[in-house]
Amino acid sequence: MGKIKIVTPEKGFYCNTYYDKNPWSPSVKYLAVTKLPYQDQITVLGDTAEVCIIYLEEQSIHTVYTTKSWGYQLC
Repeated sequence: MGKIKIVTPEKGFYCNTYYDKNPWSPSVKYLAVTKLPYQDQITVLGDTAEVCIIYLEEQSIHTVYTTKSWGYQLC
């Protein structure tokens, strides 16, 4: 059985489902995630989420895009 490692920061709510897209880079050094502003309420028109890249070797995360086109169906 493989080891499990948490790669998202403790603060924030993250998901990595992109329909038919693999969130891992071909080198498996990077992971694409969506950072949600909350997870305990219904989304409201105009709320933004951040598209982020997690650099696994550096253990860092960088926002690359902000979007208003998101919802819990992503997760």
